[in-house]
This record gives sequence, structure tokens and C-alpha cells, in this order.
Amino acid sequence: MVMDHLTVENGLSQSTVMDVLQDSQGFMWFATEDGLNRWDGYEFRHYTRDRSDPTTLSSDFIWDIEEDSAGNLWLATRGGGVVKWDRATDKFTTFSHNKDDPASLASNTIRVVLIGDSGEIWIGTRGAGINVLDPETGEIRRLWDDIGDYAVPGSEKVYAIFRDDDGTTFAGTDAGLFQLSADGVVEQHFQHDPDNPDSLSDDGVRSLYQDHEGVLWVGTARAGLNRFDSETGQFRRFTHDPEDPSSISASNVRKIYEDNRQRLWLGTNDGLNLLSRETGKFTRYFEDPADYRSLSDSNIMAVYQDRGGIIWFGTREGGVNRWNPRSWSLGHYNPVWIADAGATSFADDGDGNVWIGTPGAGLTRLNLLTSEAQRYHSGGPEGARLSDDRVMSLWLDRHGALWIGTMSSGLHRLDTATGELTEYKADPETPGALSANGVMSLFEDRTGTLWVGTFGGGVCSFSRNDGQFRCYQHSSDDPASLSDSRAAAIVEDGLGGLWIATVGGGLNYFDRATGKFRHYRHDKDNPASLSADQLYALHVDKSGTLWIGTAGGGLDRVVVSSLGPEGISFEN
Repeated sequence: MVMDHLTVENGLSQSTVMDVLQDSQGFMWFATEDGLNRWDGYEFRHYTRDRSDPTTLSSDFIWDIEEDSAGNLWLATRGGGVVKWDRATDKFTTFSHNKDDPASLASNTIRVVLIGDSGEIWIGTRGAGINVLDPETGEIRRLWDDIGDYAVPGSEKVYAIFRDDDGTTFAGTDAGLFQLSADGVVEQHFQHDPDNPDSLSDDGVRSLYQDHEGVLWVGTARAGLNRFDSETGQFRRFTHDPEDPSSISASNVRKIYEDNRQRLWLGTNDGLNLLSRETGKFTRYFEDPADYRSLSDSNIMAVYQDRGGIIWFGTREGGVNRWNPRSWSLGHYNPVWIADAGATSFADDGDGNVWIGTPGAGLTRLNLLTSEAQRYHSGGPEGARLSDDRVMSLWLDRHGALWIGTMSSGLHRLDTATGELTEYKADPETPGALSANGVMSLFEDRTGTLWVGTFGGGVCSFSRNDGQFRCYQHSSDDPASLSDSRAAAIVEDGLGGLWIATVGGGLNYFDRATGKFRHYRHDKDNPASLSADQLYALHVDKSGTLWIGTAGGGLDRVVVSSLGPEGISFEN
């Protein structure tokens, strides 16, 4: 898994991330031991305690975050009771324990909050059971005052509260699992029985989650994971076995989460786990100090998926990690040919195959359905052997042929049906040959003409009829020639105009009728000019707008003028 990290170096207030939430407006929130953090995708805003201001946080140690239907946040704190953040005022209101008021919160040490079906706030305390807060009136009902015969040692320490699809509430405590009615009456109590292998594996319940099939999963502090069968009242145990690398990695299961692909994740105090329901086996993920792309810490506190599909992992000492599941189109690991060399270019045939160019390991065709990979490289068989393993560009044309641009061995054409390779190389003595052997970019226009952007030889068009190249290079004596002979990207706009991005010469528009180029360069005195002359990427979106990726100048957008190419400007 390839992780990105957000740590104190990026602006996070503290390295322990207890909980993660994306709110209704898209902001990401992180609960830490040093306040509440809001991240907008670019920077953090910190909310911390100010003892002189009662409208700030009452405690900087936050365990849990929930959002209500009005967009307000409710926070479980250690020592500061329950705190409400009001979105409209950007201020905090605290609900705390008052020893002289039996209608106040029963304890200020809160581990979990849950928004009920009617908007009421269910509160799990670490020492006084469950409280229910009416946010409209501020009235608090202490459920554990009436727990009666169920008041066994440890039951007052509540670590998890979960309401299933049927409206049944479950509470995880140090005395096992409690099942409650909608109004908070205890209906059943499940505990560990050393003589019953179908009982709860451990009384220290730390996490609860119901999956898409309606199954309740129970994580414990000392004996792993349990799958609860509500019809039989039995538990199936998944425990850590130091001799079995496919068992769960640790016994303390802090977080259970199912993502939008119905994968079940387990966060433990020693590793992140992915459960295969079919086999009952676990895939483990740990921090690897030698790999900066791994988890930043193996001690997992939180797991959460945002609406864009990104999965976030809060850790004990490494801040928050984020992972894009789309990266698993390449399989559940980094193949050797990717890990060793990286990837430079892609081509998709529409039939489930993706071609991947690398800067040192050749070309690979990956079948996304079977994960089967076929490689083409310099050590391959005769007839299917690349002359250069440094693949810089790819283009799959309308006839099904794959064109491969290499760093120093010219252009290759691969017949994807037969696997046969044809080479096109630069030769100054041969008319109609390629102008340079370094091929940076490839593009097929609407007429079927293939355009080849080279490093040092400008841009060439290829004629399939005679196999000849017509090349356009930079000439210092011709102001209408290509502005630089290093052509990094080529695209065609909606009107058939051809645009070429160069490395150092800015942007070029090619007039096919005259064979001349119009140049667009950076002008430090003109804010509407191109922001940089070193360009690496071009893209025409569905609306026909041209976007330009620069080296050092950010992203530019072409602002179209009625005057045509000569009147355009740029927005940075």
C-alpha cells in the first residue's frame, strides 16, 4: 500500500490521531491529544483550549467526533466532558459533570459519542456508564443509574456504542457487550466464558461495527476480533497467533471499518489488517522504516473513508495516513517492475488491459481482471525485444497498435495481436527518418496522423502510407519555427488546432495550413501571460478548455478570445 502522510511537519497539531471525520461540507477533521484539527485539503486550522475563554475547547484530548443533522460536531474529551462545536458561530459549548447536580453529565471522561435517531446524543463515559443528552434542552439521562443486576465490575467503563439497522443499541464495556433497547433498557449481556468457545473472546470490548450484511463485529482489548451471530447469540473468534502470519496481527482491536468495496479493515495496536471473509485470513500492513510510502506508524487508532473514496488511518505516533484504493488496480502490492523503476506512462485498450511504461523496467501489459502481467523489455525474446527499457511515452492508436517512445532508442510500434515490434530510429542520412531518438510524447489527431514529440528533434508527424516522418524543429533564424526542440506534450483542441508544450520554449500553436508556429511565453510584466516556459503536460477538457502543467509556475488555463489563437491569455 502506498501511503501519503499528514504529520506535524505538515501542520497537524499533534501526532496522535484518535478519530477522523469528513463533515457535510467536505472538511476533514482529526481528533488529537492536542486539540481538534480541520483540514481543507491545503492547510490546517487548530482548535485548542483557552482557559480564559469558555467558548473554546474544555479539553485538548479528544477521543471521538460525530456530526449531527445540523452540521454541528460533538466531541468526546478526556476530562472536559462532551463538547459541541456550533458551525454557525464557530464556538464551543461544554456539557460537564457537576457533583451537586444529578441531572448533569455523570463523568467528564468521555470515550465515545453517538448521534441517535432522534438527534439525541448517546455518551459513553469511562467510569459512569451511558448518558443520553437532549441537545435542545440540555437535559441528561443517566442510563446506568437503572442498570440493576447488570451492574457488574467494568460495566461502567464504556468504550464503544453502536446502533444497528434495526435500532438496537450495543455498548462495549470492560464487562463485555450490552444490548439495549431504543430507550436504553439493557436487554442482554454477553460476556466471556472460558468454558464456552462460542462466547465472547474477551470482556474488554473496544470497537463495534455492523457490515453490509448486517453482521455485528466486536473488537476486544486482549483477544482479537469476534463475529456475532444475533440469531444464536454465538461469537466466532479471530485471534492473534504468533505462529500464523495470516492471523490477525495483534489482540487489541481498536477500530473496525468496512469501506465502499465491502472490505473489512481492522486497526490494532500493532498493524493494520484486512480480513478475507471467504478464508478467514488476514493481510497485514505495518510501518516499514525503509519505505517512506508505508504506514507512518503500526499503532492504528482510527480508520475512515471519505466521500471521494480515500481511506484515512489515524495512528498513535505517526499522524494520519491516507491511501487511495484506486491504486489497487495494480493488485494488492507494488509489483517488482513498478517498485524498482516507477511508472512514466499508461495506455488503456478498453478491454481490461493497461499498458504501463517505466523508466528502467521496460513495458508491461497488465490485465486488471486477472492481474496477469506480461512484460516487454530488452531481455525479452527475439522479435518482441525492446531496444531500450526506459519507456517515456505510450499511445494506443485507432488501429490497435501500441506506439512506444523510448529515452534513447527512438520509437517502437507494437502489434498487440502478434507481439511483433517495429523500430523507427533517427538517421540524419536518411530522408523521412525520425529527427531524434529521445521520444517524450505521442499523440494521434482526429485525422489519424501520429505526432511524435522528441527531445532535441522537435515534433514529427508520421505517415502510415509511406512510413515517413515530417519533422518541425527549432531554428534561431526562423521566428515562426517551433520555439524549442524539446516537445514534452501534444494535444488537439476542439477546432482541430494542434498545441505543443516545450521544455524551455513555452507553448506553441501549429498552423497546419502554413506550417508555422505561434509562440506563447512567460512575461514577468504580464500577469495574463504563461506562468512558466518549462512545460510538461497538456490537457483539453470536455468543455474544450486547454490546461497546461508547468515546472514551477503551477497550473495554467487558456482563456479563449474571439480573436482566435493570437488573442488568448492565461489564468494561473
